[in-house]
Amino acid sequence: MFGRTDVAGQIAAHLPTDSGLTAGEVAARVEALTDRALGLTEAVPIGRLPRAGGVTVRVSDARYATAEVLHAESRILSLAARGRAGSYGRLAPTTLATTPNAEQPSTGQPNAEQPSTGSRRPSGWTPGRRGRCAR
Repeated sequence: MFGRTDVAGQIAAHLPTDSGLTAGEVAARVEALTDRALGLTEAVPIGRLPRAGGVTVRVSDARYATAEVLHAESRILSLAARGRAGSYGRLAPTTLATTPNAEQPSTGQPNAEQPSTGSRRPSGWTPGRRGRCAR
């Protein structure tokens, strides 16, 4: 997501500094280019961010996204919904019943009955190329 001020800031940062324009002319050019950029079909308005009491304080609070990003997000949500509908990533209750220590849900903490080695690496782990520091 991005707002009008984000677009204007990027436009201003890319304008030449030696154009001979006055500050007012530069500001007018930035505003005109910002209007043009936000008027492109690729810039999709996605509403306003609510402020205190649900009221948007400034016009500049309108938010945009690109059509490409919205399409990608839509595909991700669709895939996630299909996965949930197909029960992907879920365990059957009978699987949990046959798992050792199934009566105690995992908390992500080491088992108090087993001494901790202080390392989260599997036993027998040795660093490969990626595990070494570059010098």
